[in-house]
Amino acid sequence: MSKLATLLKVTLLSTILSVPFMANAELIKLLDFTETKPKDEGAVPGVFTFENLAGIEGFSVTFTTNTGADHWLDAGSGLGICPLDDCNSNPEDNINVGEGLTFEFTLDGEPYVVVDFTMLFVGHDNEGGISDSILLLQDISERSITNATPTTQYSVDRDTYYFVVVSGEVYLGSIWIDDSAVPPEAVPEPGNILLFLTAIAGLIGSRKLKSNK
Repeated sequence: MSKLATLLKVTLLSTILSVPFMANAELIKLLDFTETKPKDEGAVPGVFTFENLAGIEGFSVTFTTNTGADHWLDAGSGLGICPLDDCNSNPEDNINVGEGLTFEFTLDGEPYVVVDFTMLFVGHDNEGGISDSILLLQDISERSITNATPTTQYSVDRDTYYFVVVSGEVYLGSIWIDDSAVPPEAVPEPGNILLFLTAIAGLIGSRKLKSNK
């Protein structure tokens, strides 16, 4: 599968994911690892926090590998996990059998529950895409991941999610949540608004006094 074909497919899937499933529900993309540029390819610490998701200050997710190895950002695919003995463009830098990730969402440092946490997976361009895989979610539910069905959604709402690959191999392409789970942007407290309005009123008043002199 060419990189252009893969890009078009991921773009189409991303568009489908963003279409509302219900009148007031829509999936919002938080992170997209398929957009990794060649200059950004490389190892990322095994415990890594992505901050200010969806442009919301303090809204973060921490990725942790279950093996203790580093993550690998692959410019041709997505997010994988490095083999413990080598993390430099290793062909096994995807997420293989026995490897998995934990995602912990926080808001201002406190656990934050997200809804409809969804993952889109991708595969190696030169290997025909996704190798048919099975994921174990939260140690209780197995899900099949293929080129035809590259996404999976958790059926429970929580602040921490976990999966491990039990067969096949994948890269994590992107993660999504329901738009209702995105925390509202910070708004000024009433006291701060009052102080702001008072300051503005004072500024206007001082200008009027100057103009009357």
